[in-house]
Amino acid sequence: MVCYKVTLFENNLYQNKFKMMKTIEISSLEFQWQYSDSWRLKVTDFKIQAGENVFLYGPSGSGKTTLLDLITGIHTQENGSIKILEKEINRLSAKERDQFRADHIGFIFQQFNLLPYLNLIDNVLLPCYFSKSRQQKSMIDGSLKKAAQELLSSLSIEESLFGSLASQISVGQQQRVAIARALIGKPEIIIADEPTSSLDKDSRDVFIKLLLKQVEKSNSTVVFVSHDTELAKYFDKSISIAELQ
Repeated sequence: MVCYKVTLFENNLYQNKFKMMKTIEISSLEFQWQYSDSWRLKVTDFKIQAGENVFLYGPSGSGKTTLLDLITGIHTQENGSIKILEKEINRLSAKERDQFRADHIGFIFQQFNLLPYLNLIDNVLLPCYFSKSRQQKSMIDGSLKKAAQELLSSLSIEESLFGSLASQISVGQQQRVAIARALIGKPEIIIADEPTSSLDKDSRDVFIKLLLKQVEKSNSTVVFVSHDTELAKYFDKSISIAELQ
């Protein structure tokens, strides 16, 4: 009984520390494309706590995708600081940023970007081929395939479809495979860039509820970007990109 109480206490300390940690911390950020003389992205102060679900909105051309590219290290800023998981992302080399992104960030793209010539299992496992960390965290009884199967099953994909090519399944099923691929290996951060823009309202709402349900299980932090302000109700925090300047 004593051992159990100590274990529970330590677990609570870990959970509290996790919740206090800032997954993303941006200050005094400035970025401008070389070919643009007028437009400049500025972020004065932006912090996201571990485990938060954040909805970032703004019209087309407001800098939403550019900000995501800076957060994930695809581009680096001129001025200011971006800390991801308490690491200065712009101080890493291009190769180090690529590996950091593979290890710690799951992506859900606007068109899902599944590889049409791979089956569902192989599509889900793609991030594991680029990250030993996510590969190790994914293993179930020493099997990556079993991990992918369990994720797909939890998203209501029938086992009979696991061997199907991504091009052979419905859009709704592709949505769920995209969620599974982003979550495999429990990355700390999930980036979703306009993934519901081409969906009708019912499909959109189902997608978001499924995503957030699965994210809660993995304790990941979500940054969900869209121009559709109706989606704000599903998230812990809603921020206009204009408010960040």
